[in-house]
Amino acid sequence: MMIRVFIFLIFISTSGFSQVVDTIYFDKSGDVINPKPNSAYRTVEWLETEVEIKDFDRKGQLIYLGITDKNENQTYDAYNLTSIAKLNVITFYDSKGRKTEMEDCNAEQYFHLFPNLVYDSIPSDLTYHCGYYKNGEIKFHGFFVDDCSWHFRSIFYDRKGRVSWKDNCTYGVLNGVAERFLKGQLLYKLTFVGDIRQGKFTCYKPGGKTVILEGFYKDNKKHGEVKKYNRTDGRLKKIILYDNGKRIKVTKFK
Repeated sequence: MMIRVFIFLIFISTSGFSQVVDTIYFDKSGDVINPKPNSAYRTVEWLETEVEIKDFDRKGQLIYLGITDKNENQTYDAYNLTSIAKLNVITFYDSKGRKTEMEDCNAEQYFHLFPNLVYDSIPSDLTYHCGYYKNGEIKFHGFFVDDCSWHFRSIFYDRKGRVSWKDNCTYGVLNGVAERFLKGQLLYKLTFVGDIRQGKFTCYKPGGKTVILEGFYKDNKKHGEVKKYNRTDGRLKKIILYDNGKRIKVTKFK
């Protein structure tokens, strides 16, 4: 998901000034060059308590913003600029200045956005990520570990800001209840253990209030009783008995 960062080195010297702005220019290959019009460039600005690192394209459009705590002896290089150990907040922009993604290493401050979040411990490398559509609506948000694996809760949205799905993961593996929506209305819930459908599932009439199908999965296969209900009045229509994915009996009700 991360936008490519130019490969180069930046060295910063404060020389006793309260605020210093360093600017480095690059050619199309990302090599450092002397100041030249229509070149991509990076600025590093030392503020009172933090440092802002900004990348600009050849048209002068901001495409990357990194914020880190101030450390006057720090040496920055392209590989470490996106390291959560060095940068607190990273924001990416497209060529028209629209925000595309944000990453924050202070993940715990976003826990309130995910009601009933359950966890035993918090990984030291946990980060919060939020992606955006071109119209500014949130595309997804949730938590990462190991730089690119979903962890805890993640929620995805359509272009109109309506929920599309919700997942629970452990180091990139689905664990717990996953929910799917259509135009913001709940369609079904599945239970996962280690990326495998395991446990109860429930399907709903759009809106999430009327159950139309419910049962259980065992190792990705329907197992046991699966109940089907009338979509209009919710009455039980039939019970289908499965044995490891094989339908063995159907009982119908008037």
